[in-house]
Amino acid sequence: MPVKFLSLSSGSNGNCYVIFNDECAVMIDAGVGMRRAGKALKGAGIGLDDIDLVLVTHDHSDHVRHLGRFVGKFALPVYTTPVLCRVFANDRRMPEVTNAFLKPCECMSQTAYKGFSFIPFRVGHDATETVGYFMDFYGEKIMLLTDLGRVPEPVFGMARQCGHIIVESNYDFDMLLCGPYTRELKARIMGDNGHLSNDDCASFVKRVYHEGLKHVFLCHLSDHNNTPKTAYECTKAALAEIGVVPGRDLMLYPLPRREASEVIEL
Repeated sequence: MPVKFLSLSSGSNGNCYVIFNDECAVMIDAGVGMRRAGKALKGAGIGLDDIDLVLVTHDHSDHVRHLGRFVGKFALPVYTTPVLCRVFANDRRMPEVTNAFLKPCECMSQTAYKGFSFIPFRVGHDATETVGYFMDFYGEKIMLLTDLGRVPEPVFGMARQCGHIIVESNYDFDMLLCGPYTRELKARIMGDNGHLSNDDCASFVKRVYHEGLKHVFLCHLSDHNNTPKTAYECTKAALAEIGVVPGRDLMLYPLPRREASEVIEL
């Protein structure tokens, strides 16, 4: 049965992704409201009540702003690290997210649900704790890697097993340096616990490319320090150095910041 991917929103205004087929639907982060999410999912042929579980990457509001509403309405189990489970259980922003719904899962350990399994792994970001996910969804191996300052070396090996990678391409270095942000904010973004630049994203994709890699989705693009074309061209140029051409050898797709993407069959 076909596995499909939909980005509901990708950026500092809100982050939410859904991977689904006819048997299971997984939401990653809950940074968009139910009305907006419901409309996008309806267009993809599923409903909010079809979501089986939520994975959470970290506790910044653009990723969990609406988590409590989803849990309260649909009694969804929330899978994340033990550290983040403790944070959410005591977070006054989301009283609906109690221990009854929180499912702690250790980093670098596999958790399975139906035909879906996942392994969280730590990355550096200025949240309480931040993880990426290596996922096997009914045979399709997928990596989500967002909100991190640097790619940890062990992640490269996992990425080379994936047919689909969702990876942050947050900022263009020159746009950030010449832009209106304060010196302190620029330093935070460029730091090891900040965000991944276009150049670092492109280098990562180039290093992990293999013939089985079908899709690279560029996520969490900055509104002020990047453009979809700039991010795309940066990774495209890096792939050209190894003879790989988007559109021929793989699909390279910058995800929209404020709108839902098209539904992509993986």
